[in-house]
Amino acid sequence: MHTLDPLETTLEVRRSLAALPSRYRGCVMCALADGHDQKLLVKRCAGATVVLDRFAARRAHLLVVLDRHAEKVGELDWPAWEKLQRAAWEASRALEAVLKPKRIYVAALGAARALEKSWPHLHLHLVPLDDEGEAARPARVFSWSEALHGYEPGEAEALAQALRDVWPH
Repeated sequence: MHTLDPLETTLEVRRSLAALPSRYRGCVMCALADGHDQKLLVKRCAGATVVLDRFAARRAHLLVVLDRHAEKVGELDWPAWEKLQRAAWEASRALEAVLKPKRIYVAALGAARALEKSWPHLHLHLVPLDDEGEAARPARVFSWSEALHGYEPGEAEALAQALRDVWPH
C-alpha cells in the first residue's frame, strides 16, 4: 500500500465519477454493488456486495454495499437489513482470519446527499485496526482528513482472493 496525496485523491474521485456509465446516475455505490470495479470485488452476498475501499483508511478497509439503491435504514425491511448485516459479519470473519486485527470497526456512514467523497447509498465500512491509542480513535479512522491508502498493482486482487479463500460458509 502507498499513502495517497489528498489533492490527487480528490481529482481521482472526480475522474471516476465522470467516467461512470450513465446507468448508475452518478452513484458510486450502485456501481460498486454492480461489480463495476472487478479488482476491488471481494464477494457477492445475498443482498449486498463486499468490496475493498479504493481509498482505504487502513489495509483491507472493506465496504459492504446494499445491492439496491436505498439511502436510509428505514427504507429497508428486516430481511434486507439482515442480509446487509450478515455480509458484514461474514466479511469481519474473513478479515479476522486473514489479518488477525486487534479490532474491526463497523460503521454505517454516508451523506444525506451526494458530496465529493461521500454518497447517500446505504453501505457499511469495515476497517481492521492494528494500532491503538489516538490513531485508532473513530473520529480519526473515519476521516478523509487523515491519510488514505491505495493499493499497489495486483495487491487488491491478491487481498480480495485471500479473503474469499477463508470466507465463512
